[in-house]
Amino acid sequence: MTNRPPFTHLLAITLALAALAAGAWLYTSASDPVEGIPEPPPAVEESPADRQACEEAGGVWNECASACPPDAEACILMCVQKCEGLGEGEAVVDVYFPNSKLDPDHLDCSKVFPVKRAILTGGSPGAHDSGPLYRLLAGPTEEERAVGYFSSLPEDVTLVRFWNDGTRFEADFSKELAKVAGSCRVLSIRSQIETTIRAEFPDVKDIVITIEGGDPGEALQP
Repeated sequence: MTNRPPFTHLLAITLALAALAAGAWLYTSASDPVEGIPEPPPAVEESPADRQACEEAGGVWNECASACPPDAEACILMCVQKCEGLGEGEAVVDVYFPNSKLDPDHLDCSKVFPVKRAILTGGSPGAHDSGPLYRLLAGPTEEERAVGYFSSLPEDVTLVRFWNDGTRFEADFSKELAKVAGSCRVLSIRSQIETTIRAEFPDVKDIVITIEGGDPGEALQP
């Protein structure tokens, strides 16, 4: 007489095999795209030179450090925080530049796009590199230029002083700003300056731009 295992044993074995099969299916399908869930960004190729430069600057390398897609806000923020060594007394702000790839026809001369910068927040008013305008005047990085960002501001212009009482912002620039000509370029420069200021100080109502303390009505004329 053949001994057969109890029915309960057969049921348990069947359920176990079914569970294993389901687990295998889930394992092989885990990497498939799922509707409504965005796919993770592609891995960034690591550059030893970039890693070394980042760490020598006091930053901490991370998977976003060498390439930050413009639409990945969290990634960009992490880049600035980690690779620029963002710490106490520092913050991340937006500064604005035109972009020849994002706006190839350049039909609207006032159109500008944000990039992230780390700034000092504890410096005295007017201190070098203590605000977004100083970072704006520094221009786009080489990586940003490679993807179309550029500045309409003269390369040698400097910020002489600025003053802000919460609703009115005054920015006084060096004489190099008076050398620009052309209505489109002037409009682009004004948009870069004003958009950068309003991004950091949203309560500001009036922005006054002057050149070495001159008449505001004479600054940035076509």
